[in-house]
Amino acid sequence: MAEKSAEQLEKEWWERWRTQDWSWEGLADKSWNNGKTLQDFWSDQRQHLRMGADGKKYLTAHYPWDWPDGVQWDANTEPKKMWRTEQHLELRRWLEDFWQERRSDARFDGVVLLRVPQPPSSLGEKGACDSVVFNSSWLKPGGDWDGKSFGSASFMYSNFVGGCSFDNSDFSSAWFNGAHLLGYSNFHKAEFAQNASLHSAKFTATANFQGARFAEGINLQHARFSGGLYFNGTRFDKPSFRSNRLCLEDMTCSQDLSFHPSDLPTDFDFSASAFEGTVVSRNFYFNASKMKLYSVFDGLVVNGLIRLKGEDALNSTTLDGIINSTHHTLDTDSKKDRHLLQARLKALSGGARVLANGMEKARNHGAAQWFHRLEQSTRLFQTGQGQIRTFLTRIYAATSNFGYSLGRPLVSLLTSWLGLTSILWVLALSAPEERPIYETSHKWSVHHSIGDAGSALRFAAANSLRPGHVFSLRRTSASVFERRLFFGEGARGGFIAMVAISSCAVQSIFSILMLFLTGLAARRYYQMS
Repeated sequence: MAEKSAEQLEKEWWERWRTQDWSWEGLADKSWNNGKTLQDFWSDQRQHLRMGADGKKYLTAHYPWDWPDGVQWDANTEPKKMWRTEQHLELRRWLEDFWQERRSDARFDGVVLLRVPQPPSSLGEKGACDSVVFNSSWLKPGGDWDGKSFGSASFMYSNFVGGCSFDNSDFSSAWFNGAHLLGYSNFHKAEFAQNASLHSAKFTATANFQGARFAEGINLQHARFSGGLYFNGTRFDKPSFRSNRLCLEDMTCSQDLSFHPSDLPTDFDFSASAFEGTVVSRNFYFNASKMKLYSVFDGLVVNGLIRLKGEDALNSTTLDGIINSTHHTLDTDSKKDRHLLQARLKALSGGARVLANGMEKARNHGAAQWFHRLEQSTRLFQTGQGQIRTFLTRIYAATSNFGYSLGRPLVSLLTSWLGLTSILWVLALSAPEERPIYETSHKWSVHHSIGDAGSALRFAAANSLRPGHVFSLRRTSASVFERRLFFGEGARGGFIAMVAISSCAVQSIFSILMLFLTGLAARRYYQMS
């Protein structure tokens, strides 16, 4: 997985920023509210305008960090990276005062700040509801926003140089869609009362959400993590199917991904996500004991090892809980919900297959078998599988618990043996007797009945342990019982022979399957041990 470096991401970000044109003239083309523009928003701050080396006017808040190659500058137009510390602090004080005045609707789109302003005192208190927008901004906040309180905060398409820190901060809602977080990103113990979205965000280092709280889930669709991603101890409140959501669809993570021991939400989606790792320190960690309800893993790609925490929870009770909760999550009387349910079952089945393969790679055979059972179990509820496939799946479940049980195939084999014995015995009672030519009659006797039962039992055993035994019979070497049953003469004898051979053939096929499943279960049992 070739992720872009911080230098590449920053270069791309600056190209986008310049194309958007955050000069004073450019602000007139950006809408703000009720038909007004961002130039209207900053209209009473014209005293902070200054000329740039490119011939455009800029507010000091939007003054570029550097000029593009080929642009000549002097002492009056030096880029912001050449500014003295006092100049950055002066800019910060101005923006703090301005924020205090406009705190109900603060718009800092496109600003370039080495020193981020502190939120007004009301925002610093827990439960604040004021909104702030830093979309498409270049920020180097460091730890300046730790422990702060925000209302609706938007940092979409912003560039956090050196990462960001919102340790112990809280948000009414937070939007980081498309943001570049170039360094360690710290959301430790942050609280999100409503939406938390990092859709398409790019992280170049570790992202820490340990101890965070999400009231309505988090959206990490299409996000890219070049470092680790940690949700250890994270809380997901309001276990509601439709609102409480952890969405990692098409997300990639190049190093550790850890959810242990987070309280996962009822609905978490790994569709088309990719987790890459080749060494022990780069693995996918997942707290299996929290996997209680519906989840989607469709298209999940795991290139490294997978380790499951809480594997003792991978049992039939948990398996049934996942299937049943998946099946009953929606109002399936609705045609739309029935269609959605089938899509989710298919996704769950496909993702379980991927995880089963990942477990096999990691030689975690117990977990691999558990996910294999999950994959097969979902097929029992899926439509469009075809009657034959559904029938075989049900047989697979009943006779071997999807290859997990060591005893069920043996019991099934014994049952088929006794069943074939009964069929052959009943057929033998009706089969023509082979008798000397001078005998003109034959009377049925208990002796013959018991003898036929013993012969049927022995032949069924041979057919079970040597599948296809019936096809190796030759009349010249067959016993009296076998000649009567499989080489009968006349209309009645021919029909009995046909039924007997067909029964033995079906039982042979079944025996092959049961012997295979017994060996497979034994192999897995000893591997797991």
